[in-house]
Amino acid sequence: MGFEGLTLLGGRLCLDFCNTAAYRATAQEQEFLKGGYADLLDWCIYAGTLSEPESTRLKGQAQDHPAQAQQTFRDALKRRATLYSLFHHLAQAEAIPPEFLQELNAAQQHAMSRRQLIRQPDGTFTWTWLPCTALSDVLDPIVASASELLVEGDLSRVRQCPGCGWLFYDSSRNRSRTWCDMQFCGNRAKARRHLAKIRTQTTPSANTGPGKA
Repeated sequence: MGFEGLTLLGGRLCLDFCNTAAYRATAQEQEFLKGGYADLLDWCIYAGTLSEPESTRLKGQAQDHPAQAQQTFRDALKRRATLYSLFHHLAQAEAIPPEFLQELNAAQQHAMSRRQLIRQPDGTFTWTWLPCTALSDVLDPIVASASELLVEGDLSRVRQCPGCGWLFYDSSRNRSRTWCDMQFCGNRAKARRHLAKIRTQTTPSANTGPGKA
């Protein structure tokens, strides 16, 4: 599946993963991961956390173990729901239910077991990921991204688009970003306000019309 219509606007991997669904709990609800585990792998390639050779190997592994792949995909959607709820609470300046952190902590322990430090040619150090061996390993970078955002990020910059409900990290200098994308949700909101204004101006007053003095 292609994800050309799914722009990575979150500013953090974990937020982009949350944004694989939009307009939650509305008639416009969109789900971008409809194809099961294969779609999850394709999204990871799209987001830059998985290579094509790794994806090909994991797809073969999923074909050999379809029940396991299906369960991994269900777990991925559950983790997405947890992360979305967690960052939604932050965006609304609400307290985070402790069970969200408990789930993230449990996932973080596995993710850390697959990270290792390497020294780069310029002498600095960075994290790298061990190759994926289990189907669920593809979720580890997403979990690490969420943990890093909670520990190192400015949580007051975690925002939620009032149009589609997407989450994003506001990196603007004056913290003025409101929409996921001004060209999409922002302009649609402007158009709705303009239409509402026109309708208000053209609606006959209750004191005018036939039979009114």
